[in-house]
Amino acid sequence: MIEILEWSQLATVAGVATAVTAITEVLKHYITNVDPKWIALLLSLVITYAYQIITGDLAVGSWILSAFNALLSTGVAIGIFESAGRPIEEKIHRRRV
Repeated sequence: MIEILEWSQLATVAGVATAVTAITEVLKHYITNVDPKWIALLLSLVITYAYQIITGDLAVGSWILSAFNALLSTGVAIGIFESAGRPIEEKIHRRRV
């Protein structure tokens, strides 16, 4: 079976950003009272810390580094949405008006 996203890819900023972008895009339609940027941050933290737990890397330095990676992943995920999602939404909105 071909996997789209593997566990080893979640060790990279790009892998986390991809997962966060996809999940946030779905969740923002169900959680409407929270800014999607906060959802992305929470998901980044959950994914990076879950990876730390699954791999058994419980060193304090790794956890601190994971927090920085989560912040970077959040920024990348927000950038992906801002550069790809916003222009599409604006075009759809212009057609409706």
